[in-house]
Amino acid sequence: MLIHMGICGIGMGHASRSLAIARKLISRGHEVTLTAYGDALEYLRRAGLEPNPNYGVSYQVSGEGAVSFKLSLTKNILLPLRFSAQVARELTYIEEADPDVVYSDTRASTVLAAIIAGKPVALMLNEYNIPLDVSKFKRLAAYVEAMMQAPSKLWNNVNVIIIPDLPPPYTISLRTLNLPNNIMNKVRYVGPLTEFNNASTSDCENVRETYGVDEDEVLIFLHISGPESERERLVELLLDIVPRIRGPYRFVMSRGRAGGNGFKEYGKLMVFDWIEDVEPLLRSSDIVVARGGLTIISKCLLYGRKMLLIPIPRHGEQRGNAMRVAELGFGLLIEESELNVMSMQDALDRLRCSDYYDKRLLDVRELITRLGGVEEVASVIEKLGTHNGFSI
Repeated sequence: MLIHMGICGIGMGHASRSLAIARKLISRGHEVTLTAYGDALEYLRRAGLEPNPNYGVSYQVSGEGAVSFKLSLTKNILLPLRFSAQVARELTYIEEADPDVVYSDTRASTVLAAIIAGKPVALMLNEYNIPLDVSKFKRLAAYVEAMMQAPSKLWNNVNVIIIPDLPPPYTISLRTLNLPNNIMNKVRYVGPLTEFNNASTSDCENVRETYGVDEDEVLIFLHISGPESERERLVELLLDIVPRIRGPYRFVMSRGRAGGNGFKEYGKLMVFDWIEDVEPLLRSSDIVVARGGLTIISKCLLYGRKMLLIPIPRHGEQRGNAMRVAELGFGLLIEESELNVMSMQDALDRLRCSDYYDKRLLDVRELITRLGGVEEVASVIEKLGTHNGFSI
């Protein structure tokens, strides 16, 4: 079976989960073709795949590191034309490959091109509705937000919608889904999309030893991701704050610079430009500090890691995800505008000293293992191809 995969290129989350799916499909004897843009292109190439480039879209950030509605609107003023170009290029790739199934990770252009080509579509989605978090231009934002919901008309016409999240009542992306009842028969909740490696105690001890973590220290992994301007803003804040944190903590940071090999050490803080395989660190850490992307949250849930989340300012999806993590007792949320030595010290001490968060994470572990993750997605895609496009 040949599967064509169109992957959103904003940040690494879409690419990393789609990479896990592509590898699983290949291991089961299938062929894949891919298209992507932005950060995802280099990420997938470094992973050994050969994605074809498509035109990109993105949001813009202000000098303060927050998502800027005004700049984003200006930058994407020709979005309808760019989207048309995206669809045309995607359609060319699909017609050349002639796949049995098309997989789209939050790519409306891939969905529309597949529909035009008459191909069955599996859609990976955790944002059915895209919330705008604005402090100004609210009247204009109301009109633009309505336009931003237009892709939902396409989402409704796919064969199956795969949600990389937990089913209710544990759904993390609750605020960005709001799925209508008339499509629920197409929806499959599959849980975290990463290969689960149940490392032994000795494996985790080896990782901790590699990073110089003493037996009585708490290992904190600072997993910085997202577009460059947002990453660097948070990195600079943390470089000022973390060395002043007191307590039995050892910090390891990945700056998210794909392919970079830079390294610096600031006392108990080790800073790497890029850590190629973060899974061992995630499994071996006690606390993970990250943005609010669903992919990293899902991995923390899979490995039972407590979270301290710092969402990108005015990023509706990330803020909603982080709020749900805090509501469900899986971790804590600090707004970037409130991030300082005192707030971070307090949050880390609360996570370290209370067993409440560990118990809440244990509550969902059995559910996660039942959902199937990557294996389930591969099976859904295979079934969709076998049934020649009928909904499943």
